[in-house]
Amino acid sequence: MLAYELKQMNLPDRLFLKKIFVNFIEDKIMMDKKLEEYGICYDDDINIEKIQKILEIPKITRDEAGIPDERTGTNSLKPYVELSVKIKNKKCYIEIKGDKKYSYKYDLKDHKEIPDNSKEYIKLNLDKENYFINNKNLYEEYIKCGLIDKEGRVSTENLNKVCSKFSELLKKNVEELPNQKINFILVLLPEDQKVEYRKPNEEHEKSKTNFEDALWEEAEMQRLLLSKNMQEDLNIKKETKKLNGSELS
Repeated sequence: MLAYELKQMNLPDRLFLKKIFVNFIEDKIMMDKKLEEYGICYDDDINIEKIQKILEIPKITRDEAGIPDERTGTNSLKPYVELSVKIKNKKCYIEIKGDKKYSYKYDLKDHKEIPDNSKEYIKLNLDKENYFINNKNLYEEYIKCGLIDKEGRVSTENLNKVCSKFSELLKKNVEELPNQKINFILVLLPEDQKVEYRKPNEEHEKSKTNFEDALWEEAEMQRLLLSKNMQEDLNIKKETKKLNGSELS
């Protein structure tokens, strides 16, 4: 069995995650829905549960969060733009890895924010074909909302904006946060909708079916129109015959 499969088997069914909805064209960064809307989603540890409630981070499966992940190996394309977060010793570390590594830090004691300005872009290895949001290709929607460019690069300027927005939650509640280690992920999405995974051939078959359905509907409309025209011609001929008969009599 592959090492990746073994690792997946040992992963917990539920994980700490938070969705953030972004649109940099409209300069919008919005946090996910309230924690209670997910139902029962707390950790057994009291301190971690407290952090969950303060930062509104549910402990749920990806399917429950509406963000399926069908990767089958470590080299598989990533479905989402995800940030890894670690809070430890009153410090918050946020990272994402692509062709380079992006690192952001927030010191809860000193209220100091350290953004990453060491590079301009991070190129991500994203899946361009198999994930859809609101029936639209997710990768293309990432481009449309300004999160990535056509080459799959995310700007560190935008990442700094997202991290700074999330840090506002820390700033507001820094005194209440227990000194407890916790790891979680921030999943960036273009809108508040569930994501759908489609198998590699599924989208092609769906497009093919839609095309065939459209052809059938067009042919049916033509048939009905032809039938209607033929009926009208027949009616005209009948009326003409009646008139001719009347004139002869």
